[in-house]
Amino acid sequence: MADTLKNAFFHLDHTHAAAGATVTPTATDMVRTLLAVTICNRSAVNHTIDVRVVDAGGSNTFQIIKGATLPAKSTFEHTDKIILEEDCELQLNLGDSATGSGAQNNFDVVIAMLEQDL
Repeated sequence: MADTLKNAFFHLDHTHAAAGATVTPTATDMVRTLLAVTICNRSAVNHTIDVRVVDAGGSNTFQIIKGATLPAKSTFEHTDKIILEEDCELQLNLGDSATGSGAQNNFDVVIAMLEQDL
């Protein structure tokens, strides 16, 4: 069993952020322990964020964060460990698809994780 510490980096614009981006799909032969999820709102307006885990079959969604406000030009950190078992994934929904002056959803996401082979 190999243990590997990794960082994953994502930039989400208003198209991907509102649609619900899958940021950490887990392969069938591994388990991922998410150590920290950092979300930076680079836009000039406040947005709400949802973070959820979707199970292997995609039929069950489990909310971790629902409707939290992320103020303009600020950062949110989730530092509780999240374990993603085989074929589970972490999904982010960051704001809405509004466009216009200062309303674009531009987010940077950094996820620190430990990957373990089964």
